[in-house]
Amino acid sequence: MVSDVRPGENRGKKLAHEFLVLGWKRVKLSAGAAELRLPAGLDGVNSVREAVAIWVSSAESPAPIQATGGWLE
Repeated sequence: MVSDVRPGENRGKKLAHEFLVLGWKRVKLSAGAAELRLPAGLDGVNSVREAVAIWVSSAESPAPIQATGGWLE
């Protein structure tokens, strides 16, 4: 995906995005653990590659305490 930047320090530039958030899910941890099953694919998404990003944060703040991610095969 490419964006044409209008305002700000990058005005007039074209920025290429490697990652785009298509959806997110909030899961409450129970006893310090959670199991999350990802869908096999996303309808209407035309992508060469897909990736996932997961982070842990407190209920009071979305700032990551720990995070990981990677490409899906």
